[in-house]
Amino acid sequence: MDSLSIAKTKIQNYFQYTDENTRNAILKQLKLMMLSFKSLPPSPHPIIPEEFLIAREILEIEMEKYLNARDTKNFELAYLKIKQFYFDYKGILAKSERMLYFVGLYLLHLLANNKTTDFCTELELLDAADLNSPYVKISRDLETCIMEGNYKHIQNIKSESMNLPHYNDYLEKFDSAIRFQIARSSEKSYDSLSLNDAVALLMLNNVQELNDFIKYDIARQEAREIDWQISYDRVYFIPINRDKMSIPASSIIEDTITLATEIEKII
Repeated sequence: MDSLSIAKTKIQNYFQYTDENTRNAILKQLKLMMLSFKSLPPSPHPIIPEEFLIAREILEIEMEKYLNARDTKNFELAYLKIKQFYFDYKGILAKSERMLYFVGLYLLHLLANNKTTDFCTELELLDAADLNSPYVKISRDLETCIMEGNYKHIQNIKSESMNLPHYNDYLEKFDSAIRFQIARSSEKSYDSLSLNDAVALLMLNNVQELNDFIKYDIARQEAREIDWQISYDRVYFIPINRDKMSIPASSIIEDTITLATEIEKII
């Protein structure tokens, strides 16, 4: 029996077992078998479509495993491995029945982690017909609501999509993504807010949660331009390094005049 036939049999065995340890052992064997496939990239050998199809199915099994375990980091890594089978070779391979399901989940993953640039890049890879897939449309609608600040409608989208397997896990994360966007808008719109208003605006339950949000979400942001400071019953939005950003106009004018005078003496 050749390696492709053995791989097919192992894939069938994987779905027959319910024990997680047995499944993990079979998946590990399948991933090792992929190394023996002669035509998988970056191999110089001519493409063998059957090898590609089996490899794609193995990677889909791997993604499902990480989704079941709510291991979002490894789900992302597994998706990045399967992307080439979904897009780079779509002219050679028949379309996977589960492709849009996984693509939709990856798009939600990007939105939930505020990776909007990557989200837009991924959308550009899809055919026009795929953009209207229910799996993809969920994330497109959510992204539109976030960009427009229509946070109320996001709750409606969430309630309509709760019956999709694994999608609920990502949709629950959108409270954090929405809160992040509201925080950015608040920094630009207000100099300060009362603690009660800030709690309500950020959809928190109390001032302690606001303190935690500032400590764990605001303070850890990279390239942060605004500092959040609580004083008495208000939270203040303080620009960071304002003094460094200001231009000392009088000093520049004085130095310029001095330089011009010295140049004139030389001439």
